[in-house]
Amino acid sequence: MRQVGSGRPLLLLNGIGCSLETWLPVENELPGFDLLSFDTPGVGGSPTRRWPLPMPALGKLAVGLADIAGWDEFDVLGLSWGGLLAQQLAYDHPRRVRRLILCATTFGLGTIWMDPLVVALMSTPLRHTSRRFATSVAPYLYGSDVKRFPEAFEAFLRHRLPPSRQGYYSQALAATAWSSLPWLRRLRPPTLVMAGRSDRIVPPRVARVMARLIPNARLHLTDGGHMFLLLRTAEPALAIREFLAAPAPDLKRQPAIEGIAS
Repeated sequence: MRQVGSGRPLLLLNGIGCSLETWLPVENELPGFDLLSFDTPGVGGSPTRRWPLPMPALGKLAVGLADIAGWDEFDVLGLSWGGLLAQQLAYDHPRRVRRLILCATTFGLGTIWMDPLVVALMSTPLRHTSRRFATSVAPYLYGSDVKRFPEAFEAFLRHRLPPSRQGYYSQALAATAWSSLPWLRRLRPPTLVMAGRSDRIVPPRVARVMARLIPNARLHLTDGGHMFLLLRTAEPALAIREFLAAPAPDLKRQPAIEGIAS
């Protein structure tokens, strides 16, 4: 568990296999927030559990950490796999979650626009445990951003701590057996759905569907691929700050809108 900064409470939920250290560039772009992140079981510095936890149980774990931090209400930012957990958390604990940001994520089962090669490459933790494998598949998985922002991508590779094999597959299992489609229309918090226009892992059409289904959602599209938040951090972080600072009356249901890329 890592807590940095001061101000409005914001819980950060990471992608599959990613340790909390990968949030460093995002933390630097979110001044004025009390930021809390943690490693799920078997990831980074968190010990591996004997049995994997389903999404609702992981949501309870996240709420327990918010309790330790002294938070009553808080905002949630979920990235990729973390976006699944963020949806579950907002659904199960609507009185705790004030606003929701979903970055490069899906609604789980029912997402049909998936590249078979991407699914195959994501089915192994090698991206996190083998630097050679990670650099070889990165251009296909993450697009041209890995070459356009080499220093940011190098920092991502250098700072992360690898998950255990069991920890990675526990996260994968939780996602495989999960879907928010039955209750997406019942999510309460104002929501910002963010997607990269060239995301090969989660195509932007998924974000469009989610923005239509969630009652109080906005859509923000930006240039870049699946790692736009970690590699193009300044522009999406600005959109996040503006969304969280907006007064409540501005967040009533409206047609999904696209963000202006930098």
